[in-house]
Amino acid sequence: MSLRKSIKVFFYSFDNARPVKYFMFKRVKGEVMKRSFVIIVVFLFGAGSIFWSGCSDDNGTNPDDDNGDTLIVADTIPPDSTHLIFIDTFEGLLTTVENAVAISGDYMYLANRWHIVILDISDPENPVTAGRYPETSDFPSYVTGISLEGVLLGAYVMNGSRGQLHLIDITDKVSPTALSVLDVDRYNGNMVIDGDYAYLSASDRGVFVVDVSDPSTPSLVNTLSLTGGTGVGNIHVKDGLLAASMTSIGSVRLLDVSDPMVTDIQNSFFTQGNPKTSFLYDGYLLVANGVFEPPSNDGGFLIFDLDVSLETVFTDSVSNTSAISVFAEDGYAYLTYAQTTGANDYLRVYSIHDRDNPVFLHQTSLPGDGTFVISKGDYIYAATRNTINIYRLDKYTS
Repeated sequence: MSLRKSIKVFFYSFDNARPVKYFMFKRVKGEVMKRSFVIIVVFLFGAGSIFWSGCSDDNGTNPDDDNGDTLIVADTIPPDSTHLIFIDTFEGLLTTVENAVAISGDYMYLANRWHIVILDISDPENPVTAGRYPETSDFPSYVTGISLEGVLLGAYVMNGSRGQLHLIDITDKVSPTALSVLDVDRYNGNMVIDGDYAYLSASDRGVFVVDVSDPSTPSLVNTLSLTGGTGVGNIHVKDGLLAASMTSIGSVRLLDVSDPMVTDIQNSFFTQGNPKTSFLYDGYLLVANGVFEPPSNDGGFLIFDLDVSLETVFTDSVSNTSAISVFAEDGYAYLTYAQTTGANDYLRVYSIHDRDNPVFLHQTSLPGDGTFVISKGDYIYAATRNTINIYRLDKYTS
């Protein structure tokens, strides 16, 4: 009987207990296996390694089952074959701000209460303070959001009961230059610069649209009115779509902003809680859902298909926490959580290569409430109020 068998081999190293290689061997022609899966563990103490292999039988259904024996080595592995490594903690910050962070090349810009700190992350494991903005003074009050588009940096700043949009040139990464300030009559959360427009979350007013095509003379050109509750908190813009978190009514509104002059609500995604952060990713909406509706005391991670609004394709909750921030890159999602009771401040990592079937990978404790998370390549930066905690996610894809 002709039969195809496949053997998966994981190589583990004792010094750091992590897989470093995955192979799939396919052998054609052999005797029928009595068991569909066999695990073989071989301890090679001399080499200081462990090999873990599994054999499976496809019951002869593969059309390649013909004559002879073949050996095929695949250089891909399941996306959940990862290892999360804590690197270090960057300390000395005053107060970080939820989702107020951006990366440009080798530099990170983050809100630090009344100013922006500039970190050199060319060595991703050892960030160094490279500068600040304003250089010798502070903004009128708290920075509530920042965003980058090319060499244009925007800072959304409280000014009494009003807000200000500061536009800044970062051609010189560590010595930014002021371009302009625009006063607006609300402030509430973050901002996003996308192309020639800046979008500012504006509480009960909705979303302000500012033309920044000439950053020396920005102008408010539209207000996207979104009724319901106390208005808009966090926003995210991607590929002509804007996701607006309506925290008090438990929904995320999706708007088509391909024409920023028109308010075109595409859909509403109901989270059954208070959505703290929304993130658009490859046709899906990722939500850090602060806390689900009472009597729940749990925060969670939700994923919606943008074409389906009735229910999530994925829901995961964590006891006694509030999910604060979500960021996704290269098939992985990162979330920070703040405690609601007890010491439950976490960073959690998911594989979202298959958005309909995410895989929870890792959870690690943070030394305080998580405020933002962002990644660059294999490195993850998870902030608490006064620190940035640096991790490396080793991804075994070759």
